[in-house]
Amino acid sequence: MNKNLETVTGKQLMEMELKQPRSIIDKIMPSGLHILAGSPKIGKSWLVLWLCQSIATGEDVWGFQTNKGTVLYLCLEDRLPRIKNRLMSITESGSDATAFATETLPLGGGLVEQIEDYILNNPDTLLIVIDTLQQIRSLGSDNMSYANDYKDISALKAISDKYDIAIVCVHHLRKMKDDDLFNMISGTMGLSGSADGSYVLVRDNRMASKATLYITGRDVADTEIRLEFDKVNCLWKLIEHDAFESFESDEPIIRAVCQYIKEEEQYRDTSTNLLKKLTEKGFKEDITPATLSKKLRVHADMLKEKFNIHIEFIRKSDKRILSICDGNDDNDSNIA
Repeated sequence: MNKNLETVTGKQLMEMELKQPRSIIDKIMPSGLHILAGSPKIGKSWLVLWLCQSIATGEDVWGFQTNKGTVLYLCLEDRLPRIKNRLMSITESGSDATAFATETLPLGGGLVEQIEDYILNNPDTLLIVIDTLQQIRSLGSDNMSYANDYKDISALKAISDKYDIAIVCVHHLRKMKDDDLFNMISGTMGLSGSADGSYVLVRDNRMASKATLYITGRDVADTEIRLEFDKVNCLWKLIEHDAFESFESDEPIIRAVCQYIKEEEQYRDTSTNLLKKLTEKGFKEDITPATLSKKLRVHADMLKEKFNIHIEFIRKSDKRILSICDGNDDNDSNIA
C-alpha cells in the first residue's frame, strides 16, 4: 500500500464514471455481503435453496427479476441426501448452474481461498450462500467480540466487492426482543453494521405459516414482504410487498417531483433549479441538490416502471443536467 493517502477531490469524484452494484434480484438484492437472519427452524434454508434455484434458472423471485448466473450453496448443517430431498420438493430438475458443498475450511483457515478458487473457475458466479455463518467461524461463541465479528464479515465482504457478487450468510436471531428487528441479529453490531444488507424473516407466531421478510441495506429501499409457507411445495410464496409503494410515504421529495412532472410534463435543468421550482410550489423539506439527485437515482427504475416517468442524468462540461419527462398523457390516477 502506498504510504501517502490517495485522494480525489469532490469535483473529480463527480466526474468519475463509477460502476454501481450489480443487481442479483431486482430491487431487493444487489451485489454485496448480506445477512439473512431468523429464529431456528423457521424456514431460512428452504428460502435460500429456492433463491439459489431461481437465480440459477433465471426465474423471477416474488415478481422481481433475477440476473441469471452460477450459484454456490454451502449447506454446512446438512448432508447431501437431505439437500437432494429438499431440492426434489421445490423443482422437478436440478441445474448445472447450482453447486453444493457440505464441508469447507473455516474463515481465516482457507475458506476465502476456496471461495476465490471457485469463482475463478466459474466466472459467471452471482450468488454464494453460506448456511450457516456460525459453521465457518473458528472462534467459540464465548469469544465473539465486535472486532472478531467485523473481521469475519469484512473478509467475506471483500470477496463480494472484488467480484461484484452477492454473498448471503444465514444466521440466527437472539432471543432478547428489540423494537428494531435488525438489532436482534445474533452477535455484535460488527456483523450487521458492516454488512451491505440485512434480511430478517419473522413468522407471525411459531406455528404460523405466514411471515414477514424485512429488508434493509445500503443500496436498497427498506422493504417488507409478506410471505406464506406452502407446505405442499415447500416454498415461501408471496402475499404482498411494499417495494413499489414505500417511497410514496417515506420520500416526500419524490412525491413532489411526481406532482411537478404531472403538471409540467417535463423538466430539463439542474437539480438546484428543480429544488427552487419545487420550493415555489410549496415543498418545504430542507435537502440539498446532491441529495435530490441521489434520491432520483435510487428511485429512477421505480418511477419509470410505476409512473412512466423517465429520468436521465446528462453531464456537461460545466454542470450536470436532469432530464425528466412524463411518458403518459394522463397518469393522475397513478400518482394521486
